[in-house]
Amino acid sequence: MRNALHLMKMPGANRELVGQARGVLERQLQYLVRMVDDLLDVSRIIRGHIELRREAVDVAVAIARAIETAQPTIDAKHHELAVAVPDQPLWWKRT
Repeated sequence: MRNALHLMKMPGANRELVGQARGVLERQLQYLVRMVDDLLDVSRIIRGHIELRREAVDVAVAIARAIETAQPTIDAKHHELAVAVPDQPLWWKRT
């Protein structure tokens, strides 16, 4: 991130280089935000501010939600994802 900022500050930096540096910064910032959010969640769980409930989960629903979250990245990279799930619910519960 520091290097990208340095490149953006360079006098005479061309637009393409600045655009690439901006893209790097945006991606790295997204990663940092996710990491800090995850660390804050772990801290809340450890301190007992969040109670985790264990419940049965339909695997097909969990997969659908994961795909929904990943779909923008899949589309942006022009990837194709094929998923096959059973027609009937497939329940999973950790004991």
